[in-house]
This record gives sequence, C-alpha cells and structure tokens, in this order.
Amino acid sequence: RFGSGRDFEEFSIMEVGRHLATTLLGFLGVDEFYDPILHLEEDKTLAPKDDPLAAELGSRAHETAETTQRQRPKPMPKYSEVIARRVVLPGNHFYFIAHSVNFPFMMDSCQHLTSANRSGDNYIRISVGPNKYIEAVTFLGNEAVELYNLRALVGLPESVLNLVYNYTEFNLQHKGQQMDLLEYLRSPWANVIFYDKFQKLFASIKDKLATHADVERVRGDVLDSILPVGADTMSEQERLSHHNRLSHDHSDARRLVELELIKFLHDNKVYLPQEYYLPDVAAHVPPAF
Repeated sequence: RFGSGRDFEEFSIMEVGRHLATTLLGFLGVDEFYDPILHLEEDKTLAPKDDPLAAELGSRAHETAETTQRQRPKPMPKYSEVIARRVVLPGNHFYFIAHSVNFPFMMDSCQHLTSANRSGDNYIRISVGPNKYIEAVTFLGNEAVELYNLRALVGLPESVLNLVYNYTEFNLQHKGQQMDLLEYLRSPWANVIFYDKFQKLFASIKDKLATHADVERVRGDVLDSILPVGADTMSEQERLSHHNRLSHDHSDARRLVELELIKFLHDNKVYLPQEYYLPDVAAHVPPAF
C-alpha cells in the first residue's frame, strides 16, 4: 500500500499470526478484538478519496470540505517481538538464534562476545549493540541448552549481567582463553534474570527512573553538553562519567533500583531458588496493588 517493505518472514511468525488472527476476529464482530480505528468501515457517502482535485473541481464541487477531505489511512502493523529460529542439523547438532527486529541492520556495528566449550562442540555468540543492549544470541552445538533463557536476554541491557566488563576482564587476565559464556549465564545469581516476570520489573524500574530527579538532572547536563556543538553522540569517557553520577554508593537512583529488586525477590521467592539473603525493605518500598 505504501510501496515495498520488509517481508513478513523477517519478523516473529507468532507475532504476525497473532496480529492477523485478532484483526480477522475484529472484522468478524467479536467484541473482545474490536478496534474502532482499525475495524470501523469508511463512510460510503463521502466523495472519492483518491482524487481530491476532482472532488473539488468536478461534479462534487458543491459539497463541503468535510465530505471531500482525504481520510487518514488505516495504521500499518508494527512488529517488535524477538525473532527466534531453530534448525536441527546432522550429528545431533542444532543451530539457534534469537534477535531483535533491527539486528540485521546493525550487525556490523555490534560488539560480538563469543566462546566455545573446551571440546569445541558448542559455540555461542552474544551481540551487544551500540546502545549497549543485547541484540542477538546465537548458539551452535549438540548440548542441551536453556533456549528460553538465551531468548530472554535479547532486549536487555548488557549491564544487567555486567557482561562486557566481566568478559573483557576475564580475557585480559587469562591470555589465550575466553570466558565460557554458557557457564557464566548458568551462575546461580543469574536465575532471577531469566524469570518471566523480570522483564516487567525491568520495564517498571525504567519508567520510574525516567522521571527521577537525578536522571532528569543528568539528562539535562548531557543535552547542554552536546547540543551547542551539534553532536549526536558522546565519548565513552563522557558516558561513564554521567553513568557514575547515577550509580555511586549514595545515589538515590541506585537505591531505588536496589529496593525494587529486593522487593521483587521477596514477592517471588517461592518461584526462585532460595540462594539470596533478602533484607526486609517493606518500610522503604510501597506495596504493589
């Protein structure tokens, strides 16, 4: 309708199918799936919308502007869910990849962290985008791995796992070796990150930080430093300097994150391994309703 675009095969099949099903159910009259913007039929009595000049100068020139105005087109669907593919190969090997919608366009600018097991049978690659978010996870091997956990990483900032720092430090301290990424992801402390409710916690904390006074202050300082010179990026040193202002030991923003995480662990401790000492923070975090 608006020219060439990306093929449906480039997106999550499940997401495309879900959107198609809900759209059809809305057109069939199922109230639960009815969307006024999408399913409302156009008024057939209005002037043709494809030729506004003819509507103004031709046989409909006597009609008011309200009846001859061009209607806004129906919104095109947008797909954003993680795309996952799994291919079974000979010799009990399989290939798995989970990536964001935009990963194919930023692959060359990503930082790729790779590792293989000692026997060389398994290979894993974690791709971190320029925005420091995990954009893709790739696995090739014959080991039974936790595919849901690998998929859950896509869309999270790598700082949640402190991934880039630990990967770099390990490789510097152990010349000729690479950190085993699978072993690192299977660390007991990482279990909470793969819990299905962690994404909601992360989104909630992100929303609260967006309006936090400290964050707004740093955001203002960043804009004041880059706008006058017309820059759209900052150096790594500048980024770390602003980051440290929000993450030092006495930062209110850091305290908010810590309290929300501890409360989350309290609320979901029956679903998670009992490997954490959890101080009582009920007096500092309001209850969730």
